[in-house]
Amino acid sequence: MPHNDWRPDRKYRADSFTFAFCNDPGCGLHLVGKDRNDNPMCEIVMSPGQTLMVIEACKDHLYEKAAKRDK
Repeated sequence: MPHNDWRPDRKYRADSFTFAFCNDPGCGLHLVGKDRNDNPMCEIVMSPGQTLMVIEACKDHLYEKAAKRDK
């Protein structure tokens, strides 16, 4: 894989995901990647701070897309 292609091979990519939160105060968002048959294949557990960073990054991305669209 070229060094500038950060995406894994197709067989290691999730086709969808779900998310959840748990009761642990040290945990934030849990993302569960799923394969084409909706089977869980991996989990990412974020801290509360990382969860806020993801939310801010999504907001920034959506704002930039809307600003480009409205030009």
